[in-house]
Amino acid sequence: MGAEERNQYGCPLHNQSGADGVRGFAEIIAGLSAELRAAYERERAARQAELQSIFAGDGAYRQEPAHAIRP
Repeated sequence: MGAEERNQYGCPLHNQSGADGVRGFAEIIAGLSAELRAAYERERAARQAELQSIFAGDGAYRQEPAHAIRP
């Protein structure tokens, strides 16, 4: 993906986060209970580490089947 690539609506595809695709994302996250917020933050940190591993090409990346992921 190039830095200048855009989708059919003209939105840049490069360097976006999930929040870019959801209206009111920050408000949704702010409205979570403390338990759900903590679970969200753990999952977010795990996915960020996964992405960093993939981009680093360190070979540590291993995809787990969806059924093995616990909330």
